[in-house]
Amino acid sequence: WSYSPTMGRQGPSTVSRPIVVGAAGAATDFALSTTEVAAITNGFSQITIGDATAGTGSVTISATTFNDNLTLVGGSIASNGLITNTGNTVTMTARVTNITDGNGGTGNITAATANLNAVTGIGSADALETTITTLTFSNTTSGNVQVTDVGTLALSGTNAGGDLTIVTTGAITQPALISVSGTSSFTAGASTITLGNGSNDFTGAVSLSNSGANAVSVTDTNGIILGTVSVGTGTLTVNAVGITQTGTITQTAAAGVATFNAGAGVITLTNANNFTGAVSLNNSG
Repeated sequence: WSYSPTMGRQGPSTVSRPIVVGAAGAATDFALSTTEVAAITNGFSQITIGDATAGTGSVTISATTFNDNLTLVGGSIASNGLITNTGNTVTMTARVTNITDGNGGTGNITAATANLNAVTGIGSADALETTITTLTFSNTTSGNVQVTDVGTLALSGTNAGGDLTIVTTGAITQPALISVSGTSSFTAGASTITLGNGSNDFTGAVSLSNSGANAVSVTDTNGIILGTVSVGTGTLTVNAVGITQTGTITQTAAAGVATFNAGAGVITLTNANNFTGAVSLNNSG
């Protein structure tokens, strides 16, 4: 099922017309009321709102519930309420600018998977709040990507325009590569951080934070710059072709081994670090 800009009375008359979902819009908007949304939330393999190839109008979505895979497409997307789509996939594509959080500190997406695609940022000014298990992201030109998640999170994607900030209450893993042109920050609470994909490419400094007896590992296909690293008593493993730092590395008391594998690159860790476990350094050349 889809609403597209070429469906006459069933959809916006032009690709630039704003779309409002789950709330009353202005007279010039194409609005789906909560009653209309309720009529289409179940019974389809895919629900698409917007034009995937030509849509340039803004999409604003308030608190709504869906029971099928949902795709929202527009020039920009404002997430102003919680989308509840338990067990399914929510895809947001902002074809011209960004995906923003207009919901403050309240949740934006509850689903199994979120696919977020933008041009000038994803939660750049205010992080999107999610309860998901898998995240893919793509941001192509400028702006930051910021997501705060409840639970474990498997993430992958590319931010060619700015920084990446991921905060979770559970373990952070990755099913595919992560590429970031700016800085990257991963915070996993009392859980593990496992970023071992050999194709990762972190251009800016990488900061890592967790607690407890939970291992932290990160791999970069090129050289890596470590930012602030504050970890628990688990092991710390860094793999790259050259390892340097801009911040400090701090382990909780009686921590596990910190291992730095730099391939045919330098290892320069001369800041006021605090290693409480054994330190292993490996390179060649």
